[in-house]
Amino acid sequence: MAPEHSSEYDTAATDRCERVLVTLPDATIRAAHNPEAWQTTSRAVGLAPHDGPERAVRLAALLPDAFTAAADRLPAHLRAEPIVASLTADMADRATSCANDLT
Repeated sequence: MAPEHSSEYDTAATDRCERVLVTLPDATIRAAHNPEAWQTTSRAVGLAPHDGPERAVRLAALLPDAFTAAADRLPAHLRAEPIVASLTADMADRATSCANDLT
C-alpha cells in the first residue's frame, strides 16, 4: 500500500539510503558523477577500482527507462501528479549527465 503523503516516501527512501551509505567506509558514492568517487567506493566494497565507474555507466543507461516504467505502473491518480513527470525527467537527465561525466 502506498503512503498517503509524499513525505512518507521521502523519509523511507532517505532512511534506506542512509543505511546503505553508512556501511561504506567512504561515502563519496554521493558524488555519482565523479569517477574517483566510484573508484573509492569500488575499493571499499572489494571490487577493482575500474569496476565502479563502468558499472555506474551501465546502471545510468538503464535508469531513464526504469523510472518511466515505474511511473507507468502507478495508479492513474498518482501518475497524473506533476511531481511524477518532473522526477522522471530529472532522474533521466541526472543519469545521462552522470554517465557522460564518467566516460
